[in-house]
Amino acid sequence: MKASQFLLLLFVSAIWGASHSLIRITVPEWGSAITTFLRIGIAAVTLTLLLMMMKKKLNFRENFKQFFIVGFLNASFPIFLFAYAAKSLPASYLVILNASTPIFNAILSSLFLSDPFTIKKILGISLGISGIVMLEQRGTIEHVDSVSGFAMACTLLASACYGMSAVYLKKSERKVDPIILTAGSNVIGMMFLFPFAMNGDWHWTWNAALPSILILGVLGSGFAFVIYYGLLQKIGAFRASLSTFILPVFGLFWSWLFLDEIPNAYMMIGVVLIISATSLFLKRDPIQK
Repeated sequence: MKASQFLLLLFVSAIWGASHSLIRITVPEWGSAITTFLRIGIAAVTLTLLLMMMKKKLNFRENFKQFFIVGFLNASFPIFLFAYAAKSLPASYLVILNASTPIFNAILSSLFLSDPFTIKKILGISLGISGIVMLEQRGTIEHVDSVSGFAMACTLLASACYGMSAVYLKKSERKVDPIILTAGSNVIGMMFLFPFAMNGDWHWTWNAALPSILILGVLGSGFAFVIYYGLLQKIGAFRASLSTFILPVFGLFWSWLFLDEIPNAYMMIGVVLIISATSLFLKRDPIQK
């Protein structure tokens, strides 16, 4: 991996690590539906303008199926689930649970892509579950009630959606330009969320929520995905997946910096367990020149 590629990987991890803290800032201001709608809408507009500058077309008719599925599984629904969970969970919980995405990816790959389910994967699932239990039982939330428990389930479902989207894209025979796929799926995701957002409390704000939603839209749901998809093509899935290990580190740092959330020792153990579980699911790419 070149130094420039590693720096881009760090940039993507830093942006995605910050996204949960930024969601915690915006959700109290606008609510879950409007926050998600604005985030995806800003990304859709930004990337559509970028495509116009690059003289590329979305080709909705040809790509609609992928836009629709990825728009639901990778854009609107999981991001809404994280925004909903942010009403009752600290940002540190969100980022740690988000790190379980590769575990769901591996399980679904075994079910739908004929990827063998090995002892190593069973051990990985056990470690991942142990990390999640450690977070639930010994985290900074003193008592996990039905509300916070449901919120944790929402974050895990969101991570599973990301896994489903990845499996679908692997299985799909039609390959779409990453920028076009990201832009088109955000446009469809915005349409999914429109009726829910219209029922929210719309108002303008000049506090920290405004820059937060702009960063989430332009960088978090926009350019970060474009950069990541580009890295997937250049350095392969294994090296690009290193962001999974780096993301919780950035996430905990941003939650401490922005929200004064200090993880305890048990949460750090949970992070180690989930990251260790993730490492068992990663499959090294063939050497690329």
